[in-house]
Amino acid sequence: MPRPRGGDQLPEEIQSLALRKVDLLVSLLPQDEMHSLGLDQEAELCTQFGLHFYHFPLPDRLPPPDTVQALELATELGQMLLHGRTVVLHDRLCGGRAASMAAATLVTLGLDPAESMVRVRAGRGMNIPDAQVHMDWIHHIAVSVTSDGLAVDDPD
Repeated sequence: MPRPRGGDQLPEEIQSLALRKVDLLVSLLPQDEMHSLGLDQEAELCTQFGLHFYHFPLPDRLPPPDTVQALELATELGQMLLHGRTVVLHDRLCGGRAASMAAATLVTLGLDPAESMVRVRAGRGMNIPDAQVHMDWIHHIAVSVTSDGLAVDDPD
């Protein structure tokens, strides 16, 4: 999703997520972007409204600098989804970072990169990710999942 509205509107945004039964909100924004967008209180407000919050800052228009950590996060998010949890990822506009992490999460669940992007695009209603570097990273994740055996077994 695109970032929540910040500043005075942030409490209402986080409360809205809580009312929609979101379990975990993951911000992919670096701290300087969070500050400039008025999202400094995001973690505290999540706690106040009963959501878990995880901050995993990623640079804009670049792949994650640490693929191992990103893959670990994607795998953990996939496990949460398998257990019926609702996870929301956000960056500034949901054009690259959040879309890529969502697709990587689906890849850890066994989807191929193309199908994961079809699903993310359908869910977002737009052609994302917005940079080829993100598509390349999703393909790299798929190779890592296959070669490292990190893919989640089919629960059925």
